[in-house]
Amino acid sequence: MDAVTHAQTGSISPSTSGSSATLAAFLQEQQALAQEWQTLVSQGATQQQLISWRQQNVAQFQAQQQLAQALAIKSALQPMPVIAEIEIPADASGTLEDFLTTNASLANARAQIHNQFLQALPEEASQEEVGTMQRQEAQIFWQVHALDLQIQRQRAQTLAVESASQPLPVPGATLIPPNATPQFRAYVTARNALARDRAELWNQYVTADPGVRQAAMSQWRQRNASRLEQLQELAQELSNSIANQ
Repeated sequence: MDAVTHAQTGSISPSTSGSSATLAAFLQEQQALAQEWQTLVSQGATQQQLISWRQQNVAQFQAQQQLAQALAIKSALQPMPVIAEIEIPADASGTLEDFLTTNASLANARAQIHNQFLQALPEEASQEEVGTMQRQEAQIFWQVHALDLQIQRQRAQTLAVESASQPLPVPGATLIPPNATPQFRAYVTARNALARDRAELWNQYVTADPGVRQAAMSQWRQRNASRLEQLQELAQELSNSIANQ
């Protein structure tokens, strides 16, 4: 494999100080944004309100992107671990077992390529050199393991079909906070009732032909059109009540 050409500017060292602080800042901001988003969704925010929220936080998202790039550089300067043992569920299908086994094999091959390139990298490498190393690693990996990767994609599609034939968990009793507003109480109650009905119907057809199952679910949506519309109205009322607080 070709060593990466050394540059004279913008050096980056694996021991660059502040990496833990960068990661902490990234995770803290990511958690804060995720909590805000989940709160808006759980309170029934409209699509327009969610778009507005993203626009209001555009600076934070840009900062997150910059932090992610910095972390990606630092991660590229670390050796990749080798997987020694593979955890396969006892009830795994043959396809899932092959998928997990090949995934581990591919991960180890990727780690071997990366670690060899890393040894050839100068002690203080530039950002350009690190980027070149990553591109060369990826190119070699994809060329050598193209067939395995194609087979993995096919297995993933098979597993997706298998998972579509799995039963859905039926929601239990609706838990509503004691201090919930009437709008929130009505929305959550209606939402969970619909989710419960949908899961029960799905489970009735879980082993049926996919076409039969799809037809049954389509009929369910038609029969419950008014309930689904009512749920949207309740979400809008909840959104309005939040906006007026």
